[in-house]
Amino acid sequence: MTNDDRRVGVRCDGGLRMGVGHILRQLALAEEFRDRGVGVTLLGRVEGSPLVDRLLAAHDLAMVPVVEEPAALLTEVRRRRLGVVVLDGYQLPADLGVALRTAGVPVAAMVDGSFGLHQDADLYVDQNFGAVRPATVPADRRFLAGIEYALLRDVVRSRRPATAGAVRSVRAATGDSGTGAADSGVATPGRPRLLCVFGGTDAYDAARTVVPLLLGTGAPMEVLVVAGREEVAADLAALLLRPGQRLDVVPPVDDLPGLAAGCDGVVSAAGTSVWEFLCLGLPTALVAVTANQRVGYDAVLDAGLVAPVGLLDDLRADPAARDAASELLGRFASDATWRVGLGARGAALVDGDGRVRVADAILGLIG
Repeated sequence: MTNDDRRVGVRCDGGLRMGVGHILRQLALAEEFRDRGVGVTLLGRVEGSPLVDRLLAAHDLAMVPVVEEPAALLTEVRRRRLGVVVLDGYQLPADLGVALRTAGVPVAAMVDGSFGLHQDADLYVDQNFGAVRPATVPADRRFLAGIEYALLRDVVRSRRPATAGAVRSVRAATGDSGTGAADSGVATPGRPRLLCVFGGTDAYDAARTVVPLLLGTGAPMEVLVVAGREEVAADLAALLLRPGQRLDVVPPVDDLPGLAAGCDGVVSAAGTSVWEFLCLGLPTALVAVTANQRVGYDAVLDAGLVAPVGLLDDLRADPAARDAASELLGRFASDATWRVGLGARGAALVDGDGRVRVADAILGLIG
């Protein structure tokens, strides 16, 4: 293997409307490759996301623009002497993998259930809890399936507690939720601090639906919401608060795991961040905001790892779904013992080393 071969290309996109989960999990892989002295080139586009711009700059990475056509990607791969290419994005043209493999470039594809399987690849990775190898994947292709392959960034791995359950138990008993943005000082005993975040940019506008349901339970709580757009932040800030409630709204933050670590629980979309929160031992109430998130949502729900709030479309259209979500969110805010149990099970499941295993497999594709 030459030094030139030890260059990895990653094809992914992200932005305010597309979301940033694919880029975030590829940043985790980029950190792992760089730790091994392997060069990484990101190929794709970022549309309207200052958060992604800041994170790329912090990693000393830049997104190399490429158009959709396979020939354009192959030209960049050859010009930059990339030894393997990772494809991460359901919207990527199906012929990218075929074109790369035909040209002799090994391909790894990130998938979530059936999403992403349209690519032809040498290696497939499905990091969802309970994932299994689909029967449609050719027998000569490698398939990594399960939560043990979750891609987590340094900001998560460095904060993974040795005894997550004990940490949450202390917070639940004392009301000490740590520090973070919009910190109110010493938290009120019995009033948990809950983070609401629905992806890096809340691309599907879930906060406007879920946060009113949470506050509407009437339970005492401190709610910290990450709002992707100013108009959403303004709408949330105007919500009615009940006695014992506090609401703070912040823009997307570079260190979301750090913000979350200072909270007693998280109400989250069922995307990439879920595995981060489980690794940190954070009790999590989950909302599936897109069809592709149903894969992970259903699996962790069945295993009792999260509090299931429901499907975003149902919460918007079905009064019965809203009533059920309100009841569950009320319990999540008021039942500290339940939250502690959820957090402990999550921390025991996610060891933070998924990216090590995936990087080993990707580099193994380079002859």
